[in-house]
Amino acid sequence: MTLPIPSSLRPLATRVLGKTRRATQAALRRQQQGPYRGYLDGLTEEGVIRGWVVDRRTGRGRVPVALFAGDQMIEIGYANVVREDVRGVTGGEIECGFLFSVDEAAFEKIRKADGQISVRTHNDKPHVIGSVTLSIDHSDPKLAHNDIAACQIALRPEFDDLLERLEQTPEQTGEMPPIKQP
Repeated sequence: MTLPIPSSLRPLATRVLGKTRRATQAALRRQQQGPYRGYLDGLTEEGVIRGWVVDRRTGRGRVPVALFAGDQMIEIGYANVVREDVRGVTGGEIECGFLFSVDEAAFEKIRKADGQISVRTHNDKPHVIGSVTLSIDHSDPKLAHNDIAACQIALRPEFDDLLERLEQTPEQTGEMPPIKQP
């Protein structure tokens, strides 16, 4: 049986439950990350997966990391990109960022993994730094297709809007007035 919360207590209950949820997520993330601390920012518009990681014990960056699509490793690299924004959060080194460019081969592996990607430390005992599920638009043409096919997919919402407006436009009755030349 669920008891209703009085309206005067709802803001307090929302804050408490929100803090509890965030604390639970942070504890789970810390357990997955082990001796590391980091974050997977996600995929940028330029097709780059970025984030950061530092060693909790030393505050040092330059950690070996790997990008995974599901359980398949796609690429290996180092967290050695300068991230000034992270120093304020961790107090550690600024050379702690990682970047993975997603080319067509990597995208295909991510698509086959239903968009599930993760970044893990690349050592004897890997730890998950972060994971995210990307929403994959299966209508996107392959890069090898021609530009017209790519534009048709990219501009589909605009074309649909244009067609809708065209259907709403009344038809011309009679002759069109002559056009004055400038």
